[in-house]
Amino acid sequence: MARLTGTWRLIASTPRLQRSSQALSVFGTRAYIFGGELQPRQPIDNQVDVVELQSSDSSKATSTLATASDAPSPRVGSPSAVARDGLYIFSGRGGVAMAPVEECGALWRFDRQSQSWECLKPADSSASCPAGRSYHCLTSDSLDTIYVHAGCPEKGRLADLWSFDLESRVWTELPAAPAPARGGASIAWADDKVYRMNGFDGSTEQGGAVDVYDTASQAWSTIVFKPDGVEGPEPRSVSALMVVKIQRKNYLVTLFGEHDPSSLGHAGAGKMLADVWAFDIDGKAWTKVEFAGESPAPRGWFDADVASIVGENDRVIVHGGLAEDNSRLGDQVERMASESQSGTSGPGTGATECQDQLDVHRPGPTHHHVSRSASPPVLTSDGDLVRYEAEPSMILNPESEHPLNFHDTVPRAVEIRLYVSHFLSTWNSRLFEFAAVLFLASIYPHTLLPLSVYALVRNAAAILLAQSVGSLIDHAHRLAVVRASIIGQRLAVAGSCALFWAMEEKRVQSRAMNGLFALSVVLACVEKLCSLMNLVAVERDWVVVITEGDETARRVLNARIRRIDLFCKLIGPLFISTVMISSTSIAIWTTLAMNLLSVFVEMVSIGQVFKRVPALSLRGDLVDRQDQATTDRPPSGISSVLKSWTYRILPISSLPFYFRHPAFLPSFALALLYFTVLSFSGQMITYLISVGYTSLHVGIARTVSTILELSATWVAPYLMKKIGTIRGGIWSISWQAAWLGGALAFFFAGDHTLGTYGLAPATGLAVGVALSRVGLWGYDLCAQNIIQDEVEAQFRGTFSTVEASFQNLFELLSYASTIIFSRPDQFRWPVIISVVAVYAAGGLYTAFVRKRRGHLLHMPPCLNSEKITLRQDRA
Repeated sequence: MARLTGTWRLIASTPRLQRSSQALSVFGTRAYIFGGELQPRQPIDNQVDVVELQSSDSSKATSTLATASDAPSPRVGSPSAVARDGLYIFSGRGGVAMAPVEECGALWRFDRQSQSWECLKPADSSASCPAGRSYHCLTSDSLDTIYVHAGCPEKGRLADLWSFDLESRVWTELPAAPAPARGGASIAWADDKVYRMNGFDGSTEQGGAVDVYDTASQAWSTIVFKPDGVEGPEPRSVSALMVVKIQRKNYLVTLFGEHDPSSLGHAGAGKMLADVWAFDIDGKAWTKVEFAGESPAPRGWFDADVASIVGENDRVIVHGGLAEDNSRLGDQVERMASESQSGTSGPGTGATECQDQLDVHRPGPTHHHVSRSASPPVLTSDGDLVRYEAEPSMILNPESEHPLNFHDTVPRAVEIRLYVSHFLSTWNSRLFEFAAVLFLASIYPHTLLPLSVYALVRNAAAILLAQSVGSLIDHAHRLAVVRASIIGQRLAVAGSCALFWAMEEKRVQSRAMNGLFALSVVLACVEKLCSLMNLVAVERDWVVVITEGDETARRVLNARIRRIDLFCKLIGPLFISTVMISSTSIAIWTTLAMNLLSVFVEMVSIGQVFKRVPALSLRGDLVDRQDQATTDRPPSGISSVLKSWTYRILPISSLPFYFRHPAFLPSFALALLYFTVLSFSGQMITYLISVGYTSLHVGIARTVSTILELSATWVAPYLMKKIGTIRGGIWSISWQAAWLGGALAFFFAGDHTLGTYGLAPATGLAVGVALSRVGLWGYDLCAQNIIQDEVEAQFRGTFSTVEASFQNLFELLSYASTIIFSRPDQFRWPVIISVVAVYAAGGLYTAFVRKRRGHLLHMPPCLNSEKITLRQDRA
């Protein structure tokens, strides 16, 4: 196996975090810490501490949440696992006697959004369940199953393995792990397997084997290695084990731990280790990770988790623990990485007791969740939250291997077929959207009412029915969803073309025209929803899965897909407008023919993408158990039925989830940018023509604007690569705001005789708008990367369709602004509203950046307050 290297970096330090035998879980850019002890046999409290992993101010990196009335009792030796965006703990040791906490199989769930606890009791209190214990280990499949293994009950040690289904709240006892029974073991979950290592059996530390439980066959197997510190890690307990993605491969990473127990029993600390090892699951070989610079002190009885932060490397966050001298660790680790970041520090604690046993060690960190980024992990040191990162842009990256290029992650065959499918879907959608406007204008030449109703209802359908679309994307078979969207879109377009042809050729009586028009509106809604389903499924779900673990490849794929969107946006309307010169009927038949002829190619292309990317089929035939449970318990009463269907169809239940999500601010800011008339579309083009622009001038302006928009698909990926996704977003939206601010100033200061109703002000506005589009689409790509990274796989459809609802809502409001201020000399008011919307979006995203990074700007070294204070102290 290739050589692996990394560096350590201190994140933050605070006395509050000094402890051992605690639980740590990471959500996004925050670490949540619960339980543990500062003095032997004395649980700290039952408060939850939060660490901002990206804060630039170590003094403000940590906070302690107020103790909830429903919080679990203080405890130690109670590890945590993450599933469904919640932190789960089971049992532990506490109370006056420091005995195992017996809660009859109940799990505790901490909701980070509401900052509240919930006790999940088994559905059947008489059914068998795991006994209370401490220094056991937990992991999860990140969805709906929690696994509990081994640990110390009232007496002895355990080797059992249990699973808890979060939906049915039922415990299932699985085959016990290979002997001996132990405490202080570590488990991790990946690819439907539970991996177990290490532990203490009462006399010796365990090592030399990776035990693997296959959830499909329900059987254990063992991978044996030589635990000599050369070919593999030495035996240990109370260490860490987690699954980390390195160059798109799964590695088991184990680190630290106690090698020899203390002769003083619970009154002392044993021989602690400071090494880090990575196990290639496919190659079944160990490699010891080498570190440059200073490293944290050896430790055991700590906890760790894997963090994935947008635009940065994966990291393993390590917190707390016990040093060899039985002291609480408070070491400061030199920052070795290229970016300055803070973390938390929390020294280790004295040893804890497990009756007369020695394996009172805190069980190895649980799997928690596996990051999706390609880069390796980051670690933290006892008490101190430290993290190890590899050289710039790569963590735990094999030195003998080169960074993956794009086609290592996305094979060319997959890339081409994905582009073909997306191009055909986008082309037909964009072309029909514009063609329908032209057809209705031809059918109803003397009124804008039918066109307005058509557009209003079409957008309203996308707003109101988005939740149903999102739920389908999240829960149904991936390929079935996309193919259904293709078929639905094509049938809706075919039906619409037939209706438009009948109305255009006057093949029906005038009374029937209203009926045909109403039916065309319904089909327009179907087409809009199917188009939305295809767009969200491919851009927000398929792209993430295809580029799993490779952020650079994801940026490239996002940019190229957006390039296709912008190309279709320009050429599609231009093409159908050219055909319309001949006749409306020919344009209708052309639209129909292109839609029907492309169905087969698109269906085959997307099917081959699905077949060539096995990860897309992992969700396979999963059934949403929550929906199934609801179906099994039908509501009684008419009001209950109506309420149930209302919540299922309308975007009501998904709104609280959307508003509380960490990615809400960048997503909502992106949606707010749709509240604009400042684009080269109908409203602004109408204004430009009214002030004297010819069709040629409008065409030139639109072409230049599109070229600038396309340039953003090259600029944005480069920007994200150089300064990161989050900073790339703030730069992009600042660019947009700056040019629109300048354009607004020129617009009002231009022609004083005509006010804002003049050629010069309009030209200044057009130039500013065109240049601002680079920032708009640059921000779009940055926000999309953030959302793809942060939204959980099972909620991508729901989150993205709620965002799409707001986009359609703000687009409707932009049309409302020109309805209210309809005269060309009143166009300045929609312009002001649009600019205000952009600055509001910028403010929301700025708040997100400030919250994530702890700062907005890197201060020059000469203005660094810490350095100034240091100089003053020296003076």
